[in-house]
This record gives sequence, structure tokens and C-alpha cells, in this order.
Amino acid sequence: MLVQSPRFCRSIAIALISLPLVSCAPPLPSKPDANAVNPHATISPLGRELGELEIFVTDQVTDGRNLMLRGTIRNPYPEATEGVRVVFIIVSESGRELDRAQRELGVKLAPGARTALRLDLQSMYFGQSGGSRFTIVAFAKARGGQPLDPPPDWKD
Repeated sequence: MLVQSPRFCRSIAIALISLPLVSCAPPLPSKPDANAVNPHATISPLGRELGELEIFVTDQVTDGRNLMLRGTIRNPYPEATEGVRVVFIIVSESGRELDRAQRELGVKLAPGARTALRLDLQSMYFGQSGGSRFTIVAFAKARGGQPLDPPPDWKD
């Protein structure tokens, strides 16, 4: 017969209690669906009204006069979108608009879908040392089959 010391009994009790805890692998973290609609997208109410789309810039290269901009455009809405209006604005440090470019893309985006963004632009302000920066915004031309108004200052 085994001598049962309090230490031995405690070790057995801890082993029996912890066995269920370590016998099961922890659940794998769920991977977010890249095409899921994001209800928490950081688009303002006015942006939603105008059909603003999410833009992700992944690369930009300039030689001082030309800018090659690469990225993706994503539809964050539960409805499909048709057509994209892209507005690219260069502003000074004081916030004054220095230059603007706009493009229309003929793409259809399902809810949560992405498309490539490839813009090749020219401006004398790209080579300016310090003192200027840019902003880029994309808007759907139609959402859920309904045409949307163009963004402010859009020139046809």
C-alpha cells in the first residue's frame, strides 16, 4: 500500500483539476473575412451620403514630377456600387489647394469587394521639398442601382 502524504494528494488533485484545462486545444482565432462589409468603417455621415469608398495606399513613387500611386479601393456598403470617382488633391502646409486631379473608373464592386487603384499623375508640386502633402478620396457613382451626386467641386 502506498503511503499517501498530503503533498502527494495535493499533486494528484492539481493534476486532475488541470487535466481538462490542458487536454483541449484553445480555439483558433477567427480570421476576419476580407470581403465582409464593415459597419464600423471610418466614413463620416456626409461621406456615406456621397458614397465615399475606403482607399488604402500601398505604394507611392515619385521622380519629382510624376507620381505613381498604388493601392486598393474597397466598398464598405451592404449594396453593390458601380463606377468610381477618384479625387486627388495636393495641399500646402497652410491647407491651401495647390493642385487637383480627378479620374473616373468603370468598376463594379460587390459589398465588401476590393479593386486595384493605379494612378499615374503629373504635377510640379510632387518634387517640392517639404511644404506640401496630398489627400485622396474615392466616391461611388451609383450604389444599390441608384445614381449618386458627384462629390463637391467635381468638374465634368
